[in-house]
Amino acid sequence: MIFNKYILLFVITIFFLTTIYSQNTVFEKVTKQYSIVFTGESVIKSTYDNIAKSGFGFELDYAWKLSGYNKKKNVFLSLPIGYKFFKSTNNQGLKVLEYGWKVRHELRKNKNWTPYLAYSLLLNQNWFEGVKGSTFGHQTRFSFGINKKIKNKLFFNIILNYSLIRIPSLNNVKADRLTRMSIGAGLRFG
Repeated sequence: MIFNKYILLFVITIFFLTTIYSQNTVFEKVTKQYSIVFTGESVIKSTYDNIAKSGFGFELDYAWKLSGYNKKKNVFLSLPIGYKFFKSTNNQGLKVLEYGWKVRHELRKNKNWTPYLAYSLLLNQNWFEGVKGSTFGHQTRFSFGINKKIKNKLFFNIILNYSLIRIPSLNNVKADRLTRMSIGAGLRFG
């Protein structure tokens, strides 16, 4: 009986202290960001013999702030979706739809110039010119970029991407692979 009284007193004390502490805490609203980036693409290495080596594309991105509260550096989780188009007069054209997850780590906190690193895991669907149907693959992308503050919640964004793409196919022991580099620029809101 005495033991239960002490447990009850302990629980009430913890509840009381938690209530007092939580009322002194300042809550921050979760930041969301929207961005659009236009890119120039280049295929560095490929197991495909006759595909176009350069192209262009765009990417839309919707991001939520995961950390960076209480004056720490920001980390965002985002859902990117992009479309790439590779065309050449001598080689086979390629269209790519990419979508997946991206984690972006800002290296400075709320400066006019904010560099960042990003890591993306993407799925992609590929349409080759003159071939019926499409192939499905996955992509790992590493990015380095810089946000330049224009206004309070408007940024100019420059980004450099390095992508490793793997496209498996039925009855082939080895998957086809592509390595791409791209550079892009766009705007980020939020």
